[in-house]
Amino acid sequence: MSNKVLDNNQVLQLATELHSGQKRSSGLDYITHPVAVARIASDLLDLCFPILKDRLKDCVIQSAYLHDVLEDCPITEQGLIDQGVDKDVVEICRILNKNNYFSYCDYILNIIENQGSVALIVKYADILHNSYKQKNRLKLDRYDLALALIETEYYIFSTHRSLIRDIVNRATEDLQ
Repeated sequence: MSNKVLDNNQVLQLATELHSGQKRSSGLDYITHPVAVARIASDLLDLCFPILKDRLKDCVIQSAYLHDVLEDCPITEQGLIDQGVDKDVVEICRILNKNNYFSYCDYILNIIENQGSVALIVKYADILHNSYKQKNRLKLDRYDLALALIETEYYIFSTHRSLIRDIVNRATEDLQ
């Protein structure tokens, strides 16, 4: 086990390796999703929480790169730590693992109520990206509900809705 903590590029490489062979429903390599989520989350941090950006930027980016690995890849929290991922990032990944919750609504409410700004920013970015050009009405309804719950508690997101739409478009278009 190494005591050295991975930097953003190394975490992206690890996420790429862990998601190797996985595809999005669009046919794109799965890693395009965490990359887009990282871009969106980073821009959300800058826009909505500028006072926190210097302190949280790397944690937000790395958590976004790895936000789905505990659900979708053969690795554990300890495995991420053993690979050199920062323990705070691993904790965010644990929080963002929806397999730990009975229902999607409980999962979202737990993030809103208890888990702090990094998990919330990454989850909000994840939902925004997943709902981008989503055709499945059931999924879209679930995402709309989650966005509404988050925006009710964190009004800052709804005040910047048009700018956030531009952020999602920019983060997504160049990955296709």
